Amino acid sequence: MFEFQLDGTAGAARAGTLTLPHGQVRTPAFMPVGTHAVVRGLSAGDVRRTGAQIILGNTYHLHLRPGENIVQAMGGLHRFTTWEGPMLTDSGGEPMQPPHRLHDVLTGSEMQVVGVAEDDLSAGA
Repeated sequence: MFEFQLDGTAGAARAGTLTLPHGQVRTPAFMPVGTHAVVRGLSAGDVRRTGAQIILGNTYHLHLRPGENIVQAMGGLHRFTTWEGPMLTDSGGEPMQPPHRLHDVLTGSEMQVVGVAEDDLSAGA
């Protein structure tokens, strides 16, 4: 589904190409944050003209508004946003449960988050 090719290194720095279903991203990359899968005040074309190759969305915020049903009814996240390029979605799992319900979740260095999975929102993309 995805591939990363290392294109070059210089000391600890590296450059590469990430190939995803909706396109390629040359790294390192500028990634605008579109919390609700859109960058406020900019159209998808405007974002593309900044040189951005990928945008970041937060599935928790999309769950709150507009909701999975609306995103799915619009044909998935890419159609909903009109962004045709690659997208990275952050599950936003940290705010999924109020702090008093997270009392047993942390065990050693591992954390388990229970709630809406990333795939729940991006499956239609």
